[in-house]
Amino acid sequence: YQWQSRVGAGAWGDIAGANSATYSEPAALTQTTEYRRAAISTAGCGTAYSNTITVTVYAQLQAGTIASDQTICYNTTPAAFTSTTPASGGGGFNYQWQSRVGAGAWGDIAGATGETYSEPAALTQTTEYRRAAISTAGCGTVYSNTITVTVELPPTVNAGPDDTICYISGSYDVMNASVSNSFDIQWSTPDGDGNFFPDDILNTTYTPGILDKNFGKGSEIDLVLSAKGIGGCSSETVSDTMKLLIASELLVAVGTPAPFIVGPNTNINVKIQVEDRNYLTDLSYYLVSPDDSTVVFKEAYDPLSYCNWG
Repeated sequence: YQWQSRVGAGAWGDIAGANSATYSEPAALTQTTEYRRAAISTAGCGTAYSNTITVTVYAQLQAGTIASDQTICYNTTPAAFTSTTPASGGGGFNYQWQSRVGAGAWGDIAGATGETYSEPAALTQTTEYRRAAISTAGCGTVYSNTITVTVELPPTVNAGPDDTICYISGSYDVMNASVSNSFDIQWSTPDGDGNFFPDDILNTTYTPGILDKNFGKGSEIDLVLSAKGIGGCSSETVSDTMKLLIASELLVAVGTPAPFIVGPNTNINVKIQVEDRNYLTDLSYYLVSPDDSTVVFKEAYDPLSYCNWG
């Protein structure tokens, strides 16, 4: 016996050492190849050939490529994944999309067997995706490139606790605000007429305006801190509000509607009772003399410059 082979319409050639009734091809084939067996008479009666058998070699299975990496905000859905190059070869194939989080194992996505894929779920973790091409002719499975959907956290904002300042206070220093996941912040007041300086840092100073003080009646102003997200959250702005109460102006008047005579030995005893205040500072006493006469206020004791709770 002598086994022979050929590729395409080329000439038949003897296969070295293939002289048995059967033959096993030791080489991995990359092209469709035909085989036949020659029977050569040892008595000079010529050569006869068997039928021809064909080993069909499918094109190499190629996974193709998919696109593309994305960066999204927490709890949002990524854009659809596209196919840059479809799979090919392998005698036919089926697609299967897979995903994983971190360094975990890849897992099949149920029902995701198309050339492209749209993730229906809002993501809360950075997730990787790839597409498998599975040969229907038993030529194995190959995988596309990996694409990554990076999930970024939205900004968190805390404008600080509500606070109270005195009517006479010239300004208010913000000290307890905090922001994360943002490099772009802005202070504003929707109902006040004061101003922030600077208005784009956490520890800013707010100077109340005339309307803020409400002409001595006291008012509560909203100080709003807004932060714009970064990366995939750049379209998201988060705000928080602290309420600043400007206490009403403390005015005290002692006297009667009608004039009264004040002589050199007249004593006026004044008792001041303050309600709805935590403390007093810069407390002073004075008399108003309508006729510009000199009035001396004799203190019964040295007043304290600071009184707290009585």
